Amino acid sequence: MGAGVGAGVGAGIGAGIGGRKRKTTPAGLEAVALDLFDRQGFAATTVEQIAAGAGIATRSFFRYFRSKDEVIFGSEAADREMLLGALAARPPASLQLADLEPALLVFADWLDDEHQRDRVLRRAVVVRDNPALWPQMLAVFARWECSLGKALAASSGWDAGGGPFEAKVVAAGALAVLMVAVREWCDMAGTPDARPLVDIVHDAIAVAAPQAAALH
Repeated sequence: MGAGVGAGVGAGIGAGIGGRKRKTTPAGLEAVALDLFDRQGFAATTVEQIAAGAGIATRSFFRYFRSKDEVIFGSEAADREMLLGALAARPPASLQLADLEPALLVFADWLDDEHQRDRVLRRAVVVRDNPALWPQMLAVFARWECSLGKALAASSGWDAGGGPFEAKVVAAGALAVLMVAVREWCDMAGTPDARPLVDIVHDAIAVAAPQAAALH
């Protein structure tokens, strides 16, 4: 995605220093940061600039995030809840990757909605192009893996406090499928080969599910 994609999404999050301010949220700070990253690059953007763009003091920024490396994932908790909600509404019949497909497709369709697509694609580009963010991405993955593993354990009737080994493995596999699909979707965006994320996730599951099933 080029510079200026989605420009203005975060403009005015805290607009009106001296006027009426809007409520600052982690997702709002992420939107401001994405605008700045589009215009001047991740490395050149400072926490002070993000805070100023959101209309808050720099010290207020640190109430939400420890660094600009974290702000890029400002909406990840809300995204994770959407995935868990999709799973709760469509609990898998077994701990097989293929049985998670209905929930994963609902989540993929939500990410590809016009209200989410721009944010998700822009974030994916920033993460892809800035290796300094990869450790933070791994930390996000670990949180998602833990949450999804517990949800799968609960849906299978086991103790959600830890969950069986199988639930953790399937959770990690499902998230790996999502990550590969999102990267493919990102790389294809704006090209003649661009496809809906839900189709890419479906194809990724079709490749991974038989391999996973063979391990049981």
